[in-house]
Amino acid sequence: MTTLFADLVQDVTELVRNEFALARTELAEKADKVTGAIVLLAVGILVSFAAVTAALRTLVFLLSPLLGEGISGVIVGGGVLFIGLLLLLWGRRSMRARALAPSRTLHALEPEEERR
Repeated sequence: MTTLFADLVQDVTELVRNEFALARTELAEKADKVTGAIVLLAVGILVSFAAVTAALRTLVFLLSPLLGEGISGVIVGGGVLFIGLLLLLWGRRSMRARALAPSRTLHALEPEEERR
């Protein structure tokens, strides 16, 4: 009986070690994929930035005959600044701790009396 229990403990220990090793390997593979994705995102952001810059310069150029270079630049720059500030505020609001909390998990962990 003692050897059966010892074998059981040894088998469970080995199983747990193997599961952790598998998890480590999977996480390493996922980390490589994430790194590649981050590089692609960074390059995409740089290319998009160049395209947006060119489009905004074109817009200023097109508005210049009507409003003058200075006013066109101020209008386009002010519009882009306004949009940028709205996006920053929206992102900041989305990053609040309450918005990021795992609410369904926390709700599932509450005692049943509190869930009602």
